[in-house]
Amino acid sequence: MLAVAGSVTVATQIETTYFLPPDSTGVAVRQTALFAPAVVGTVVGLFVIVVLTVHLVVVVRRDPPRWVWMATGILALLAVCAPFLVVALDRPTY
Repeated sequence: MLAVAGSVTVATQIETTYFLPPDSTGVAVRQTALFAPAVVGTVVGLFVIVVLTVHLVVVVRRDPPRWVWMATGILALLAVCAPFLVVALDRPTY
């Protein structure tokens, strides 16, 4: 559940909206850009969700080796840390 919540949090930060200074008519133009670290964080989060789901199926069917548990623990830490890393990154200035 933490991986899903983290992926949703990161995915909501993909779109960055900014406004250009007003022109001679006094209208500010709205611009939209992609925040690349949020895209990467979302892809990593979704990958972790798929891997953890496969791990759950493997554990239900048979007893996996010890290295599988260690790899799953590392992926779970990645799923928890990735949203915090993306949130902490500076947004681009325009």
